[in-house]
Amino acid sequence: MMITGRSALLANTEKDAEWVRSSFSAHVRSWLGVPISRRGETIGIFSLDSTTPGFFHDFHVEIATAFARQVGVAMDNADLFVRVRKASRQNRMLQELAGVINAMSDTQSILDHLARYAGEALGVRRAAVVLVSTNRDEVLATALYDPGKTLDQDVVAQSRALPISLRKERELRAALHLDRVRLYSARDLEPIVPWIAGLRVGAVLAAPIQRDGKLYGVLALDDPSAEREFTEDERALVAALADHAAVAIHNVQAIMELRRQSQELTSLFNLGISLSQELTPEGVVDLLFDQVDRLIDVDSAVLARLLTPDRLHCDVLDEGRRLPALDVPLRGPTLSGHVVLTGEPLLIQDYEAELDRLPVPGLTTGVPTASWLGVPLIARGEVIGAVSIQSERPNRFGEGHLRLLRMIANQIAVALDNARLLQTASLRAEELRLVNEIGRYAVSVLDIQQLVREVTGRIQQAFEYYAVAILLVEGERLVPQAVAMAPSGRPIHVDRTLSLREMSIMTTVANTGRPWLVPDVAAEPSFYAIPELPEARCELAVPLVIAGETVGVLDVQSDRADGLGEADLELLQVLAAQVAISFANARLFAEVRAHAAQLEARVTARTAEIRSQKERTEAILRSVADAVVVLDLDGDLVLTNPVAQTLLEGPKSSEVVAQIGRLHSQGGVVSEQVELGELTFQALASPVKLGELAVGTVVVLRDISRLRELDRLKSQFVATVSHELRTPLANIKLYLSLLRKGKEDRREQYLGVVDQEASRLGEMIEDLLNLSRLESRAKVEGMETVEIGPLLRQVVENQRPAFQAKDLRVEVVGGEGVLVPANRNQLIQVFTNLLSNAVNFTPDRGWVRLQVRGATALDGEPMMSVAVEDGGRGIPDEDLPYIFDRFYRGSMARAHHIPGSGLGLAIVSEILKLHGGKVEVSSTVGEGSTFTVYIPLSEAG
Repeated sequence: MMITGRSALLANTEKDAEWVRSSFSAHVRSWLGVPISRRGETIGIFSLDSTTPGFFHDFHVEIATAFARQVGVAMDNADLFVRVRKASRQNRMLQELAGVINAMSDTQSILDHLARYAGEALGVRRAAVVLVSTNRDEVLATALYDPGKTLDQDVVAQSRALPISLRKERELRAALHLDRVRLYSARDLEPIVPWIAGLRVGAVLAAPIQRDGKLYGVLALDDPSAEREFTEDERALVAALADHAAVAIHNVQAIMELRRQSQELTSLFNLGISLSQELTPEGVVDLLFDQVDRLIDVDSAVLARLLTPDRLHCDVLDEGRRLPALDVPLRGPTLSGHVVLTGEPLLIQDYEAELDRLPVPGLTTGVPTASWLGVPLIARGEVIGAVSIQSERPNRFGEGHLRLLRMIANQIAVALDNARLLQTASLRAEELRLVNEIGRYAVSVLDIQQLVREVTGRIQQAFEYYAVAILLVEGERLVPQAVAMAPSGRPIHVDRTLSLREMSIMTTVANTGRPWLVPDVAAEPSFYAIPELPEARCELAVPLVIAGETVGVLDVQSDRADGLGEADLELLQVLAAQVAISFANARLFAEVRAHAAQLEARVTARTAEIRSQKERTEAILRSVADAVVVLDLDGDLVLTNPVAQTLLEGPKSSEVVAQIGRLHSQGGVVSEQVELGELTFQALASPVKLGELAVGTVVVLRDISRLRELDRLKSQFVATVSHELRTPLANIKLYLSLLRKGKEDRREQYLGVVDQEASRLGEMIEDLLNLSRLESRAKVEGMETVEIGPLLRQVVENQRPAFQAKDLRVEVVGGEGVLVPANRNQLIQVFTNLLSNAVNFTPDRGWVRLQVRGATALDGEPMMSVAVEDGGRGIPDEDLPYIFDRFYRGSMARAHHIPGSGLGLAIVSEILKLHGGKVEVSSTVGEGSTFTVYIPLSEAG
């Protein structure tokens, strides 16, 4: 019946073979059984029996079936009630736990309540909660629920010795990466945590405490008394408890993080206020260590300051106490040095594990280093040191510590820089006070001997130099006037004078009017050793200048190499100016009274002279061929000459303005080449000063486009001439060799070739000499009256072999009776060069014509014009502007390998210029060229 789920009726059990007889059923004669079902499943039997056979009938079956149905419904309702009550209890427990832990402000209390609630809710004997670090390598907190004291107290004590490192527990760290509730047996756990074998552990139910994918810890429950099977409802409850705890832990950590950030910001604000009131580097160091010790849990901290370019000064805080400061090399094995050199932070999570990958091995002091964090100190874009912290525990520092330490370092860097600037300013103020005091005294003294004696002594004592000397120019010699020596500025007598023609530091300064600082006199050949000053190692000489004239030298020496620097130079230049003024005052004092009346006249004359000089300067500026622009300190245009104005108003005006502004912004003297389109300028920018005060910048732009082109042509000419000279020389050398070794009957032939090549070489050299001679002459020599027609025919006859070889038709038109004053030979050379070019550039069977066109006027002067025309290849437009330039060979000559040096047309142009004439050209590529020669009809003056 339990299997079939159907009712059964036995009218007489004695006649039923399947009836099972027993002492309990011995008296039963008739029996009725009905199944009790719940949601289609048979869960029991409702049976009736009687001692009377045939007692039960069909209506009894109906009644019993109805009753069984009621019983099934009642049992289902009872089961549902139990489950609802259990769920309600669990919900109340979850709500109670959530209400309790959400109100808590510390993580440990949350863990303790979670362990107790979970243990009581599931009725287990033990429950444990662990809170782990983000990378699961440390246990940060634990909670145990063990009301029966089943755990050994040593185990309990170990669980509270926090933090617990899991770095070597790889299997355990992997097992902590739970994604859902899991059930582990003791056998499952032994490979993960071998030490668990010593504990009586039953089935362990583990649930991750996580939120948004972040694991905070694990909730684990077990009952060592039995291998318990946890139901799905129990697992769901454990998961819900863990989720509630995760939310509470997340909230507490978020609140703690906000509090921490607020505390950091408050501390940083207070640090900024304290640093703003601290004026010494030592006080800044104290504030840094105090702040680091309060904000970050560290074992030691180091502030490394870059006091010299190659050494670090390190202040050390170790476990709350200051250790003696260290000076270490910047480029040594220190991690702080590496941070200073790179300007980048460095984070070492595990010093031992990362040792092979560290940029430097590191130099530690104080506690052993397991984790290390360092950031650079940067002030005004320059690294001035580094701050580092270290801990005995690995993985102690993270991105949050890096961010905080960076903020602290930024404030410390500014404070240290301010303290340094204050110290420098204080020292500078004291130096300037001494300079002012000496200057005021110098101005008040009108006796030169007293002046030099007192000034040298006061300078030596004020600035503790090894020696101070003042020397005056007297004619061609430099004469010592006073020398003061350490330690007390005592005067010493030096009776040797120096000739201004001698090479020494002091005479060089006197001759040039510029100061000279020699850091190590042992390396300077010009150093003049004074026997009375044997310890001199460094020297600085500054000119004493009055009205642009060097009247003497202020010389100081140090007994240390590099003992003097730019700061000393600035101070001494100020003193030198004041001393020079004092000299001028002393020299002029006697003359002031005698020439008071003349002074006014001189001032008037000088004013007129200055005005005249100004007008003359402006006239010169207007006539300068270079572009000159003057700007004020803001870069605004103050003055331009006409050439510059043309550039500024031209098509490249915006580029010109931009380049001028760039040159001005660079400051100081700047010289460079500037490209403006096709033009190239040599630019020179120099500050305009009134005394030591810069008031603007003058920029000069010189057009060197032509010079660059001439330089290129010269290089091209050298290459061409080298090539042209190499060919005949090579042939001469070859045939000379054949003369020595060849057959006797061919010597005449070889000699002919040598003679021909020598002639060719001679002609080329003659061209160069002709051009040189023409350039050196101011006018034509050997002028005579020349008839043009016969001269042209003579030129044609001389060139006949050349044009007959190409079957060219050459003719001369006109010229009979046309006379011009000229040097006959030079005129022959003009038309020879032009005819030779026409023949070279005209293809075979072409034509060339020399035509006398007659008298014409050119620039108001009477001229005779002669045209040399050809039907040759022509000249490209881009070559036309340059064909009369020296060394220039056009693209056609290069393309068709036509020999020449590029001097022929230059010689033509030079000869005609000397005669007062000129040559012009017109050409069409593929049709030919016409060169028109203009010869004056009257002799050039």
